[in-house]
Amino acid sequence: MLPFPMPLSCAFFGAYPLSLAALKALLVRDDVRVRTVFTLDPKAPKYAPFHNHVLDFLREQAPAIPVVLTAATADIEAAFPSCCPAGVDLIVCCAYPFKIPASILGRAQIEALNLHPSMLPRYRGADPVRRVILNGETETGITLHRLVSRFDAGPIFAQRLVALFGNEDAGALSLRLSQEIPALLDEGLRHLRSGLAPQEQDESLATFAPAVLDEELHLSLDLDLQSLSRRIRAGWPFRPARFCTDYGTLSLAPPVVIENENHGNKSVRVEGERCFLELPEACISARIAALEKG
Repeated sequence: MLPFPMPLSCAFFGAYPLSLAALKALLVRDDVRVRTVFTLDPKAPKYAPFHNHVLDFLREQAPAIPVVLTAATADIEAAFPSCCPAGVDLIVCCAYPFKIPASILGRAQIEALNLHPSMLPRYRGADPVRRVILNGETETGITLHRLVSRFDAGPIFAQRLVALFGNEDAGALSLRLSQEIPALLDEGLRHLRSGLAPQEQDESLATFAPAVLDEELHLSLDLDLQSLSRRIRAGWPFRPARFCTDYGTLSLAPPVVIENENHGNKSVRVEGERCFLELPEACISARIAALEKG
């Protein structure tokens, strides 16, 4: 076992609900002390207005931890030397939108780690949770790996496989993945202390998960049943799938119900809080989360 200091000083990077789960898992550990949190400025161009769950938590539950609001990679470079002049033992990143520069990664005296919500090397990139739902995958997972110059390409310390049941929405899947984080950190830190090298990723198996575009969450009666279901579930709750009707634009949410009845023609109807998309082979219904008239 390597003689690590106790506790390990840590700089944390993250801004989304999955990030918050990782931060909470670090804060309850006796062997890690979070010194500074770098998070997304809610007013950052391209992201505003942004509901920053990490920032909300820190202000309410951990106001003593210094916070750096960032709107670009340059903000990290500008703030890190003054926040952590002697560097830190660990950098831990989870669902953070900006690349951490190599000059900052080098300030981690023991390791720079990233938590990525997929079974790397599959689904590298910005949107693995929504992509696995859109693609109808039967399994996914979460990976703890070394931060390197390329996104999500570093050697792997630990992974957890999570089965998909075909009815998950993006929020529910994110929650299931977040529940694996404490055990993943346990395994990864044990791996670090053991001195064993992490496992290099097999580049021949790499696939990518680019950000889901708005048009990929638009609904149409020209889509088949599975595509409609996947788009509704992938959009909820972060960016709901939308369907344009005579009533206005509907934002649809789970639960998604498929009724295997022959309806003959394509049509849409609204009954109470549910929207019914009828196709020749069956009908799919979903909850109406919002109605934008006009």
